[in-house]
Amino acid sequence: MNTMNIRPAFIYKFRETIKIIVIFLGIMAAILTGVIYLVSLNLGNDNAVSGSLSAFMTVTANMLFVVGIATIREDIRLMMQNGIGRRTVFTVELLLILSASLILAVAGDVFIAIGHTVTADWQGFFITDLYQLLYANEGNYKMSFVQHFESIAFAFSIYVCATLAGILISLIFYRLNKIGTIVLAIGAPLFFFVVLPITLNRTGVGYYLKPLLVAIFEFIHSSPWAFMLCSLLTSIIIGIFSWLLMRRAPVKPAK
Repeated sequence: MNTMNIRPAFIYKFRETIKIIVIFLGIMAAILTGVIYLVSLNLGNDNAVSGSLSAFMTVTANMLFVVGIATIREDIRLMMQNGIGRRTVFTVELLLILSASLILAVAGDVFIAIGHTVTADWQGFFITDLYQLLYANEGNYKMSFVQHFESIAFAFSIYVCATLAGILISLIFYRLNKIGTIVLAIGAPLFFFVVLPITLNRTGVGYYLKPLLVAIFEFIHSSPWAFMLCSLLTSIIIGIFSWLLMRRAPVKPAK
């Protein structure tokens, strides 16, 4: 791995990543502002306003998942054609994932804090997110400094895992030929959503797996740090498989 190539490659890709982040945050800010404005118009009406806005973390994770799928192939082609080795490419990708995930995690917490401040006196309507729904059960979802830190770390772990998952899926399809791509695209959903559930049910394996799955779920729900530990382990496993696929990935023309 040529460390001299990491800095210029990272700076070049980080500038592109920042553009995506700015556009995304602009859209989310517009949505947050629009929802707050529309709710405020109905506060004086006789009809009570109730509900919550809690989509930032989920939408961001989905966005990063798609970005991971869409960008990794182009990054491999671009960097390798410019004499950058696979290890350097993978290192740059990891640095980009960590940077983007941290920026979005902090931005999301700022959005939630602003929403809390604006809607602090509102009854029946909350600006919240996944961390608050799972682990912060106070009345108006008001959080301490420690909870804000946990919320950022919680979101960060989700974003890293989601981006790596997108990269892994993209690399799997990248390494397959045309027939393999079609078979996997059709067969994978069929296997996981039809064949596997039926098999587990009819063989009785699902009955024995249920206590294990319940225990895992209870552990994840016990604290945000338990969830983050599971996300970290999942990210490491996904990252290892992604590297194994990338280390021998040929440079293919864009389809």
